[in-house]
Amino acid sequence: MQLDDFILYLDENLDNCKPILDVLLNNRVQHHRHSDHFARGVADEVWLEYVAERAWVVLTKDKRNRYNELERVVLRQ
Repeated sequence: MQLDDFILYLDENLDNCKPILDVLLNNRVQHHRHSDHFARGVADEVWLEYVAERAWVVLTKDKRNRYNELERVVLRQ
């Protein structure tokens, strides 16, 4: 993956994190925010599949994702 192809996706829990957004914007890092595509509270399986289809890199602080088998299956697909 080339840096130009790198797109970061901010999960709902980091969607409005000003320090992260400032760094991304100041360094011109391509990124999408959860709120750009989905309403709050949408099931993780929905947005994870959307992000995975586009090969975006997820930035999240939700530690529960690694324990949810359905979410892991969606990521592997």
